[in-house]
Amino acid sequence: MEKNEYRKMHEIENSYWWFLGKRYLIDFLLKTYLGDEGQSRLLDVGCGTGLVLELMKSHGAAFGIELSEDAVSFLRKRNLNLLVQSDASQALPFKNDV
Repeated sequence: MEKNEYRKMHEIENSYWWFLGKRYLIDFLLKTYLGDEGQSRLLDVGCGTGLVLELMKSHGAAFGIELSEDAVSFLRKRNLNLLVQSDASQALPFKNDV
C-alpha cells in the first residue's frame, strides 16, 4: 500500500461508513462465537493502523501482525505494542492449536 494510504486511513477510520461497518461486524461475530468471557487469544493479520486490533482487545488477548513500517508507526501512536512486524508467510512466534 502507498505510504499516504495509511495516513488517510488513520484520519477517516473513526467516521467513514466502511470502517465503522467493518468493526461492527467483527465485534458482532466475536461476541456471537466467542461470548463475553474475554479469555480468547486473537490474531489480526495485516492489522493496518490498528482500530480492529484495538477492538479485539475487548474480547481477549489480541496480537497483531503487520509488515508495513508506515502502518506500524500508526499502531505505536495508538499504544498497540502487542504486535509482530512480519508478513504472515513467515514462521510466526505463536504455537499451533492454542
